[in-house]
Amino acid sequence: MPQFLLAVLLPLVIVWNVDPVAPLAADEMVYDWGMAAFAPPAESAVEIISIDEESLKKLGPWPWPESVHTRFLQQLAKQAPKAVVLNFRLGVPVQAGDDDVALGNALRLAPVFLQVRDGQSAALLDQNASLRFRTRRFAPMAQGIGHANLASKGTSESVRFIRLFSGKPDSLLPYLGALVGPSPEVRQAVANTKQLRIGAHFRGGTAHSSTPYFQVLEGNFRPDQFNGRTVLVGPSLGSGIGLPMYVAGEMGAVLVSSTEVHASFIDSLQQGTQVAVATPFALYACLALSIWISFFWFEAMSKAAPLVGIVGLVVAVSISMGALRFVRVWIPPSLFGIGIGAAYVLWTWQHMNKVLGFLKAHIVSLSQVPAGTFDSGAPPKLDGSDTIDRYIGALDHAIFRLVRLQTFTQQGLERLPIAILICRLDGTISQLNAAAMALLPESLVGSLVNESLPLLVKRMTVTANVRHPGMDGHWSQALGGEYGTPQGKIFQIDAARLRDPLNQAPGAWIVVLHELTQQRQAERERAEWLNFLWHDLRSPQINLLSLLELFEMKPSRVGVAELVSGVRHEAERTMTLAQNFISSSTSEARDYRFSVASLSSLLVQGIEALASSAKARNVRVLLSSANGHPDLVRADGGMLTRAFVNVLENAIRHSPSGATIRVRCIVETDREAVATIHDEGTGMSAAQLDNLLARRADLGVNVELEGPSPSGQEFEVEPADREPPRDPNHGFGFAMVRQVVAAHGGWISGWSVPGIGTTFAIGLPLANA
Repeated sequence: MPQFLLAVLLPLVIVWNVDPVAPLAADEMVYDWGMAAFAPPAESAVEIISIDEESLKKLGPWPWPESVHTRFLQQLAKQAPKAVVLNFRLGVPVQAGDDDVALGNALRLAPVFLQVRDGQSAALLDQNASLRFRTRRFAPMAQGIGHANLASKGTSESVRFIRLFSGKPDSLLPYLGALVGPSPEVRQAVANTKQLRIGAHFRGGTAHSSTPYFQVLEGNFRPDQFNGRTVLVGPSLGSGIGLPMYVAGEMGAVLVSSTEVHASFIDSLQQGTQVAVATPFALYACLALSIWISFFWFEAMSKAAPLVGIVGLVVAVSISMGALRFVRVWIPPSLFGIGIGAAYVLWTWQHMNKVLGFLKAHIVSLSQVPAGTFDSGAPPKLDGSDTIDRYIGALDHAIFRLVRLQTFTQQGLERLPIAILICRLDGTISQLNAAAMALLPESLVGSLVNESLPLLVKRMTVTANVRHPGMDGHWSQALGGEYGTPQGKIFQIDAARLRDPLNQAPGAWIVVLHELTQQRQAERERAEWLNFLWHDLRSPQINLLSLLELFEMKPSRVGVAELVSGVRHEAERTMTLAQNFISSSTSEARDYRFSVASLSSLLVQGIEALASSAKARNVRVLLSSANGHPDLVRADGGMLTRAFVNVLENAIRHSPSGATIRVRCIVETDREAVATIHDEGTGMSAAQLDNLLARRADLGVNVELEGPSPSGQEFEVEPADREPPRDPNHGFGFAMVRQVVAAHGGWISGWSVPGIGTTFAIGLPLANA
């Protein structure tokens, strides 16, 4: 509604306050093109008698006495001119020697029009008695009395329009040229005492012939030069009398006298080539139509609004030129330009109102959303009476809330330990977190975005129970089962649909990759352990049954002492296996409790726990000090001591009688403490040692099969007694050692030579490292 009222009232305001003939550069150019068809003919019916510098030298300074004008009219009347516009100003006081009677008689010889100075015509009859008397005296003798100065407006170098003022019936006529063969519209304007604006075309320069005043006064002119022609008496350009003006010529602006401008207007009036200015109603209609039509096209073609404006200006110029050529009515194209600009402003205002209304409604809805976990404060409450500043503040707060929420969501997705992907409706990956990049094959990392997830998993190894993509149903339903990567990782895929909160339509899919690598590995290890347990526990029982069968045979092949020794050996073997299995299971499932402890003291506790066993087998265990450096580590003392006991117990069991086991604690580079246990037993092959340390990669343990010890020293070993070869399946005790060392963030390594001995090194980080 406000836009409608402005579209109706704005043209009224513009037409009321804007002069349609105000000079504008674009209007002047269009006027030149339009007036080219109305140029007056080369043979003009107007002659100029100029008061030039030479006339002033011969006749004396201006103003001249009446006797000069009397003789001039007498000479000019001999050729019977059509009309004479005499430059005799009644506003000049009477001089000595003036003869009004002689001048009056001369005025009757030809149709003469007298001039007065501009601005005095309205005051002649009211203020100055002598001027009023002279005006009334000469009025019956002259054809008309009035001012002849141009009433053009503006500072343009091209004078195109002139105002014709008509006052009361008894007042002086406004423009002398209006009475020299006036057009019907001029006559009507004068009769109705209205103001009229007319325009004339200017070719530039002096288009009319000019004769000096003193030559006419002396009768020095051609025969029939002024016969039947309109004679205009006025100053020339260089005389210093009158107002010189710039007009547009064919070669640019030209400075001409006001007399020449008057002659051009008289020509236009006599030939009927003058141009009228459109009436206020026509201007209002043109302006209003340009606003409404431009507004309609701006609304219909909003994306091409600049093009609509340019086309509108072209059409406006065409309408202005057409009206000038065919109707001889001047409608300034700038008026259409103002209308197009006003329509654009109104159209922009309407769109801005719609946008602001939309924003206000949504800002209010955002302000009503309660504060969440990640919000710094509650949103401000708004209603219809709030100022724009409060709306801007509420919008800033809402944007801040959305940015925080988006940031927390992205950071949360990135830092989740679970592998998550966001996929589009067709299964294309749009986003994934670091866990997903670490889980998927390394050869594909960096090119996963915009990749198709169904095609990606189709290239992977299927480990169990899978339906391939492309089967019945949605792609998300064809991703069941387990997949394996070239790096040995196993995962399972679950997909859930994310709906658009506005229209409840599917917007995206969130895909979770459940890694099953450790679970499947634990299941394999459990199966292996059960197999080992079944094999190791079954072997002692079979040996016991075999001994009993041999003892019961007739005659018995086994004595009582041999039977008792065999039963004791197999029972101890069974207990050792059970204890190792329980220790290994405990080390895997235990919740470790760490504290600062000395590594040397833990080794001493392990050695003391096996003192009786070493003494029974005649084996010495020697401990070397930590060479004066503190060997404090963060450890679960009980579990780490049990690990040392397992290694020492294995060394004692495989050492011959009289052998020595050397235990050392070394602190290296202030970063870690290393415990080494070297025996002189049967040793083992590289394959056996590698099998014993086979789980080092899974547990994160640093293992070296051969090479020097961590301390850089070689151990001197002696040949050991013969012992039966080590069973590679007997690894429960060492599995426990591996698990405990890994839980402490350490590493384990070993060296062994068959028949020479074995050395194990266990490194743990220092507490202050």
